[in-house]
Amino acid sequence: MKRSALNALFCLPLLLGLTGCLDWDDEEEDTSPQSSTATAYRAELTCGFRGQHIRLLACFSSSLISTELELRNGPAYGLYKAYEIDRLGQETSQGFVIDLKRNFELQVQNASETLILGVRILDVRTGQVLYEKQVGQFGAIIVSN
Repeated sequence: MKRSALNALFCLPLLLGLTGCLDWDDEEEDTSPQSSTATAYRAELTCGFRGQHIRLLACFSSSLISTELELRNGPAYGLYKAYEIDRLGQETSQGFVIDLKRNFELQVQNASETLILGVRILDVRTGQVLYEKQVGQFGAIIVSN
């Protein structure tokens, strides 16, 4: 099945009834056993202000509340508290980077009163940004394919 035909099936569910779809290219779908375990995408999570990333932990823990990161990455699933998130990827000056399998679902919610939480999904092969969203306090981002 062509990936372009999958656009209608695998969309990005967002809160408040908004939807969008990943922009798949038109090459044939990889159905090899490794395809569900190989890194296909990269998530870059940011937490900061004025376009500057500070530290991801700051958006998951405030003085009164904390939120979690939920991730299904290929066959693996986990719900991570703020103090566990660092084991999922690597903090860089550009953001917190998580390698994603071909099939994934990522859910995050911002706990910070003052900082902006952002998620960007990139195609590892091309570097193309497939999805990007930012939210303020209590805003949630849910992205899947």
